[in-house]
Amino acid sequence: MNERNTHYVKIGNAVWAKSPDVLYCKGLGSCVAVCLYDASKKKGCILHILLPYGDDESKPYFYANLGIAKALRECQKFGMSIDKVWAKIIGGACVFSRVDESNGIGIRNVNEVKKWLKLYKIPIIAEDVGGKSGRNLIFNLETGEIEVFTLQKGIIKI
Repeated sequence: MNERNTHYVKIGNAVWAKSPDVLYCKGLGSCVAVCLYDASKKKGCILHILLPYGDDESKPYFYANLGIAKALRECQKFGMSIDKVWAKIIGGACVFSRVDESNGIGIRNVNEVKKWLKLYKIPIIAEDVGGKSGRNLIFNLETGEIEVFTLQKGIIKI
């Protein structure tokens, strides 16, 4: 029987793993976790994006515009079939009460992530984005299911 490992994905990082392992993020506020998964191989990754765009190529996973392209290249190196990969996105909250939710960094992160996933033809099959609450998530690479924890909603599965 395979031993199950748990991998924490920090802000501005990306981590790849395969079943039976689990990936997780905690403290997602305006950040967006982009969860990519190849169900045929039970392999996946999370990239923990901080900002919608930037040009520091030494830190690509901080930015949606650089991180998604690099993550997809790394997915291929990890043995994932890009034509079978789907995405689930979580985060993009407006956690500061004085910020307009419709123009905050969270919604801008979400919009930029969606733009780049669409450009690379990666379908988004589920999302839990926006709102005012931070999130934690656990990505089960055996099933592709993600448990999202918030104070407002409790635990939801996507």
